[in-house]
Amino acid sequence: MEADSPTDIPLTLEDVKAKFEAWRQRPKPRKPFPNALWHDVFRLQEQYKLTKILTTLRLTRAQFMHK
Repeated sequence: MEADSPTDIPLTLEDVKAKFEAWRQRPKPRKPFPNALWHDVFRLQEQYKLTKILTTLRLTRAQFMHK
C-alpha cells in the first residue's frame, strides 16, 4: 500500500489561511512568503475561485501574479 503524497491530501482554504496567519504572526522583520505557502495557494485553485482565495488569504492580485 502506497502512502499518500502531500498533493493527494485534500487542502482546504481554512487550512491555508491558518498557515498564512501563523506566518504573519512571526517576529519582524518578515521575509517574503515561503514557496510552500504559494504552492498551497496554487493547489487551492482546483477547488476555489481566485477572488475567494485572494480575499480570504489577504493577498493582492499583484502578489499572486508575481509568483
